[in-house]
Amino acid sequence: MTGNGTTKKSVKVSGHLSSNSGEVVLQWALEGKGIMLRSEWDVQPFLVSGKLVRVLPEYAQSANIWAVYQEPLYRSVKLRVCVEFLAAWCQQRLGKPDEGYQVL
Repeated sequence: MTGNGTTKKSVKVSGHLSSNSGEVVLQWALEGKGIMLRSEWDVQPFLVSGKLVRVLPEYAQSANIWAVYQEPLYRSVKLRVCVEFLAAWCQQRLGKPDEGYQVL
């Protein structure tokens, strides 16, 4: 995780519960059984409602969102519009700087 955009830190969490299922750890967190690392967009409704609270708010872990498609983006207007919509939606909902999208 990085704090204030520059400092990298490792945070070791210990406990008797462990799972590789995001849904399971979300349920445990909602039941007050521990903390979790999840995408902000995924838990935003729980943060807004107060069912979850953010710990270590000064730290964040970056993540990418990928749109995978078979044909070249420039050939399909519908596909291009969809990818542009998703990029704008993510930027608006997550409040991140507009970095655009890249076609790889």
